[in-house]
Amino acid sequence: MKKNLVVSMSALMAMSLTLAACGDSASTPSPSTASTGEKQSAAPTTASSEAPKNANNDAYTLKVSSWFLDDTPQNSNFKQVAEKKFKEKYPNVKIQWDTLVGEKYMDKLKADLTAGSAADVIWSQNVAQFGKAGYLADLSNEPWAGNVLDATKPLESFDGKLYGAAATVSVNGVFYNKKMFSDAGVQPPKTWDDFIAINEKLKAKKVTPIIAGFKDAWTIGLTLGVIADSMIEVTNPNYLFDIYNGKAKLTGPEMTATTDAFLQLAKGGYFNKDALSLDWPGSLAAFEQGKAAMIIQGNWVPGMMDGDVKDKGMPKQEVGFFAIPNKEGKSALSAGPDHSISVNAKTQHMQAAKDFVAMVLSQDVLSVHIKDVAFPGIKNIKGDFANPAMTDVMNAMNTSASVIGVNSSNFLASSAWTGIQNGVLKVIGGGDFGDTLAVAQQNYDKDKGTIVIPKQ
Repeated sequence: MKKNLVVSMSALMAMSLTLAACGDSASTPSPSTASTGEKQSAAPTTASSEAPKNANNDAYTLKVSSWFLDDTPQNSNFKQVAEKKFKEKYPNVKIQWDTLVGEKYMDKLKADLTAGSAADVIWSQNVAQFGKAGYLADLSNEPWAGNVLDATKPLESFDGKLYGAAATVSVNGVFYNKKMFSDAGVQPPKTWDDFIAINEKLKAKKVTPIIAGFKDAWTIGLTLGVIADSMIEVTNPNYLFDIYNGKAKLTGPEMTATTDAFLQLAKGGYFNKDALSLDWPGSLAAFEQGKAAMIIQGNWVPGMMDGDVKDKGMPKQEVGFFAIPNKEGKSALSAGPDHSISVNAKTQHMQAAKDFVAMVLSQDVLSVHIKDVAFPGIKNIKGDFANPAMTDVMNAMNTSASVIGVNSSNFLASSAWTGIQNGVLKVIGGGDFGDTLAVAQQNYDKDKGTIVIPKQ
């Protein structure tokens, strides 16, 4: 397998996280967003509704669509900085931020691309698929293309052409409340059995071990993915390729170990009792309020918590981070694209759209987007991380294998991965897991043609 697919952490650090230290299914959103409500910042209009205008002094509207750019202080600051920077080159162009917060955005985006009505600039988590379908412009020759992290290229490319850039790289794992761990006399686990023992001790002290907001489907996929990183890809980094090439099955020992581990947590009563009815914002708020000792989430958590201390009066919590270890004490973290940016192949403002992307990926603008919540997907971008928990994330990345995870990739058919998620959710609700994996394999075989998988 090529190193650009499973990257040693020292290589990834050299490419990107040194930068951070100086200053990481058809995919469902795993957003650094504070809500899952819906919002349209402006009435939808088609990308082709205006005649082509390319002169820098022309007046028109450039539309930018996303699922995460809501009105939180950090996102508002990013949008303001982006608009100001863009107007230096295009003084008369208005930026229209078309934001539909949450999972429905991806469905709407697919429909808009099919209808030819998508925005000029597109944020997504499906770059390879959309590039293959001809919906995105080839960005291979853009000046920033040489600075895209190698680890992200498989998910940003198709057939040797680059169709997007991961502005941010996400890393998912376990954030824990250090005081609650200390009060319970426990430390971050070294093995899976240690992790179970920690949950038992917390539960015995009437503390909710893990807070979950499974009402938002992407959180269950993220949780399964975190477990799968260590249960599967530590020992077989070629797993997703083996599934694709028929050398492994979803009914085999790898995925079985992953779902068994998740079900051990569910049946042990380690999740909050309202996990199925609580959403992602609610789970974060509960963690912030000290109602649970752990939350399995992405690297945006510390920055969001700091923001909520300032803006919402939440109590300040000291949190740490660890990767879930497997039974042998080994761990892996998937460092994959989170917020990927592309250009609509049908935009009537091609050069302006490309210039907008280049501007977003510049130090002045991208540093604002990643501040305290994300790692950059572009080399030589310096980030600013005030919360010590982000150092814990980087330390975990240094000591864990780096993989393209099951959840962070688009290498599993959506029907298969969604079926597995629904199967474990059924168990949380008191049902039976049954033949979930067998059905998932059938769906994988049926929908294998929808997968865009890079060459090894």
